[in-house]
Amino acid sequence: MAYGPAFAQESPSRLHLSLQDCLELALQNNAKLPIRDYAISAAEQRIREAKAGFWPVIDYSDKMAPAPKDALHAAKSFFEGDLTFWNSTHIGLGFPVYAFGQLETAQNLARKGVEVAKQEKVRDETTIHFEVQQLYHGILFSREIQSIMQDAVNKLENQLKKEEETKKHSPYDILKLKVFKADLEKRILEIKEKETEARLALKIQMGLPEGSTFELADSHLEPAQKTLKPLTEYLNTSESDRAESQLVDLGVSLKKLEYDMEKKKRLPRVGFGGFFEVARTTSDIRNLRLTDDFNDPFNFMRAGAGIEVKGVLDFHGSSAKVKRLESEYQKAVLERNLAKQGMQLEVETAYHDANRLQEAMILSEEKQKMARQMMFLSKANLDIGVGEEKDYTDALQLVLLTRGEYLKSVFDYNMALAKLDQKAGRRYEVSAQ
Repeated sequence: MAYGPAFAQESPSRLHLSLQDCLELALQNNAKLPIRDYAISAAEQRIREAKAGFWPVIDYSDKMAPAPKDALHAAKSFFEGDLTFWNSTHIGLGFPVYAFGQLETAQNLARKGVEVAKQEKVRDETTIHFEVQQLYHGILFSREIQSIMQDAVNKLENQLKKEEETKKHSPYDILKLKVFKADLEKRILEIKEKETEARLALKIQMGLPEGSTFELADSHLEPAQKTLKPLTEYLNTSESDRAESQLVDLGVSLKKLEYDMEKKKRLPRVGFGGFFEVARTTSDIRNLRLTDDFNDPFNFMRAGAGIEVKGVLDFHGSSAKVKRLESEYQKAVLERNLAKQGMQLEVETAYHDANRLQEAMILSEEKQKMARQMMFLSKANLDIGVGEEKDYTDALQLVLLTRGEYLKSVFDYNMALAKLDQKAGRRYEVSAQ
């Protein structure tokens, strides 16, 4: 498998991938997308099938058999072995002249089917974009949490060593620190396991081969550097570009074409056709009374051409089908209107969530700054002997909590932007650095 120059390849089996690299690999190698490619190809063949209605159709046959030489006593001649060899060849040619719009409607139905298949692929690609971003940011989030927890474990380890030397605090306080440290170590193991699962899921999304490994190009979880555009722009993009929006429009168009087709089926089809056939025996047939080309069953040469008008008059069944398809069309129109309203609501909700989470992220950052100041003060007081172990432990826990809350707010904000792009039918774009 070849990989493009957009990302660094440290070794034949180890990759160094940015978010953009992961997205590109997923679009190239994700196992879901070839299924959609085959669906598109199948839909395109339906167009060829529909266009074939305008091309001439040739039917042919060739028959060979033993034939009795005595036409008057055919059975006796056959069973007594009084036979000759008979061969007949038939070639027919026919093609439609006019079908009152039925063939054109069939082609339009097939073309809409291709558009549906393509939009379904776009929908899957947009979903893959969102899921890859979720996994990528999730891995960074788990790393950050592990890092701050490990840093807290190291601080507690150092503090416990000092307590063993100085004996300033009670055994109960020391035991409390040890319990806190053990709880952090347990959580680190749980987060590592979840990170491993996320890495495996991301590898599957990118379609990487067995034995290959990768590292993320980013080492820290940072807020996405994006400026929210006006809500109306996202709404307009959703209407014009979102696959789900296109699919409901196509659904209405298909129902309208099916309705039109059923009405046109009441009209006849006009076609032109011709034929040529010839038959011969290797020996003469005795006692044959009819010897002209149109009556002789053994030796003849025939040809003909003409126009055919063909149709089916089923007023009751046809009327019921037309009314049913008309109702289905009207139902599809109403469902499309409801779906469009729902999509608009999804975009508005995602937009407001992104704004809200951006504000929450800013507040979380301020909160963690104050928690750090509290930890520094409690640590300084503890070092000079005027502080309490409980104050330092509480401050350290608060730092862990606020740092975790900030990282979670960054993750939520990034995913809110990704969701907004998904609902608006937009793709991830790398911000200018």
